[in-house]
This record gives sequence, C-alpha cells and structure tokens, in this order.
Amino acid sequence: MTNIYTHVNVVKEEKIKPKAERKLDGLTRRKKQQQTKINYVLQIERLWEKYKLCFDNTEKAQRLNTLIKQLSLPIKRKAEALGAQWNNKRISASDFESIFYEELWKLCDTYNHYGDFYFYETLLLVLERRGTDLIRKRTRTKQGIFECEIRRLREDAADYIADPETDIEGDTINGLLAAQILNDTALTDRERSLLIAKYENPDLSKAELAGIAGLKHHQEVSRLFVKVQKKLASYKC
Repeated sequence: MTNIYTHVNVVKEEKIKPKAERKLDGLTRRKKQQQTKINYVLQIERLWEKYKLCFDNTEKAQRLNTLIKQLSLPIKRKAEALGAQWNNKRISASDFESIFYEELWKLCDTYNHYGDFYFYETLLLVLERRGTDLIRKRTRTKQGIFECEIRRLREDAADYIADPETDIEGDTINGLLAAQILNDTALTDRERSLLIAKYENPDLSKAELAGIAGLKHHQEVSRLFVKVQKKLASYKC
C-alpha cells in the first residue's frame, strides 16, 4: 500500500525564559559578570520589594528608611563627584545631593519590577538625567545664571560673618544680600521688585513672578532678567 503521508520534521519551539530570568541575564551582561556589583543590585531590589509589599505603615516607614540608608553612600559619592566638577559654576555637592534624594523618594513609589532594569539601575539613570538638568538650568538659561549670581552673593556675604556658628541661611545673611542687591543704584524699581520676588520665591513660574512684582505680562519678566543680567555682571560666577 502506498504511503500518502509525507514525513515532516517538527522543530521544537525554543523555550522562552521567564521574565525574571531574562532580566537577570541582562543584568549579568551589563555588569560583565562582576558578581559583587550584581549582588548589590539584587540586594537593593530585595529591599525595595520588602518596602513595597509591606502594608503596615510603621513597618513600611522603617523599611523605606533602611532602603534609603543603603543608597546614601552611592548618592553622596555621585553628588560629591559632580559638585567637584561644577563647583566653579557655584553648583555644590549639596545641590546635587538634594535633588538626588528627591528623585530617590519618588522612585521608591513609582518604580515597578516589570521593566528590564532593576531599581538601582533605574535610579542611576534618573540621577544622571536629573543632574544634567540641574547643570543645564544653572549654566545655560538667563534665569539659571541669575540664580547662580544670587548663590554667589550668599557665599560672599558669609565671608563677612565672624562667628562660625552663624546660620548663613538666617536673617543676617539675608540682610547682607538685600543690602548688596537692593542698594545697587543701577537697578530700577521694577527690576528691584522682580529680584525680591525671585529671591523669595525661587520656584515660581514667570507668570507668577510677574503678578508678585506688579508686571503686566510674563514676557516682561524675561526682558527684565536680561537687563538685570547685564547690570549685575560683576556678580557673575
């Protein structure tokens, strides 16, 4: 009897690895099989999971504190490295460290383990981007340059304080800053009002600054900052 069937070779489908296994393989490749670094990343991941999966508020806060303490050293080292590199532009290590901790707190609640990168890897990417944003803000924009000048005034004023225990963030320094800025005869009343508004409310938008300084439109803020920039050139960092 003639065989009417043709033999077909069935190729077995390659087994797809579970997500967790593929994620670990990716980490191993990125860290070039350096086991110490791999172990640290996994340790941080476990600490984050313990925090995220906890439902008791008191214990959850304790676990968050443990996670943050574990990450404090790498954050400090990264902030110090960037601070040393950009200190000539009056961007200190504490400036970087402050925004880095802000990003860490946010990531603790927004991160999920379904992505391709672990918590610690994601944090490093976020800090790199945030640090770059701060540098650009302080060195490229007119408003950033102005903020840099104000920081310079704050530091210069501190040199006049004899008592090392004096709080340079307190009323005395603020008074010295006001004396140096507001008594500059080159400033107009509108420019002086804008400087006060900006110094006292550094996070406000241009529209909000315009309202406080008594300006009719936020575009006036940009134009006045250009004029102020030229008049305060001697304070440039």
